Amino acid sequence: MADEGWIKLYRSIRSNWLWENGNERYLKWWLDILLMVNHKPNKVLINGKLVDVATGERITSLVKLSELWNADRKVIRRFLDLLESDNMISRSSSKENGTRLKVNNYADYQAFKSDKEQRSPHEQPQGSPHKQECKELKNNNVEFKYKEFFEYLNQKTGKSFKNVEGNRKVVRARLNEGYSKRDLKLVVDFKTSEWKNNPDMNKYLRPSTLFQASKFDNYLNEAKESIRRVQSTNTGQNTDSIKQHEEDNLAKAEERARRALENEQ
Repeated sequence: MADEGWIKLYRSIRSNWLWENGNERYLKWWLDILLMVNHKPNKVLINGKLVDVATGERITSLVKLSELWNADRKVIRRFLDLLESDNMISRSSSKENGTRLKVNNYADYQAFKSDKEQRSPHEQPQGSPHKQECKELKNNNVEFKYKEFFEYLNQKTGKSFKNVEGNRKVVRARLNEGYSKRDLKLVVDFKTSEWKNNPDMNKYLRPSTLFQASKFDNYLNEAKESIRRVQSTNTGQNTDSIKQHEEDNLAKAEERARRALENEQ
């Protein structure tokens, strides 16, 4: 990847969903994609064959992006899905050539001033026109009821967070990544049980920490692992109880048999 040269960054990106609070790492990843794709056509050698890579394209893989960005492949796949759904990129994959990323309209917006077809700096950057409010992507959280959710959060944590845009943004960001309402509540429940009675950690029972992009996936995995441990423990306890019950019944049966023999004698 070349570290020389520069790219154009339009001010209108500030109205893109990438710029919203809680999406900082997504913004970084998007800028990294703009920097890593070709600024002119090129050829790369893959498995002994020369492959054409056009302007605005990059051949990579989820594994490479995971290592580069130090993130789980599932999270990266969700991020690429978001970009594709917003018409910011196109992608195709094959076993032979890996994943080909294409920044849509890259040549139009990154052209040099000598390019006659260069667009006005006041036009929107890559992808479809962006709205100020983050798109509510289709997932399992149709018509997510923020008021009810923050009432649940306050009830669990003993706090009084309001249903305001600043709090909604970070929740919306996680929903748009594909997490469900159940996932959000699971993190709330788990972290409340850990932090509520801890004077040093209680202050972190807040939306900006609980649903922070760089932490949420870890919190969710911790919560699920905790549930699995509890279930495993309960299963073990149930197994021990059944064994004990069987032993008690066997002992009673042996006692009845012994008494019966004594009566016969």
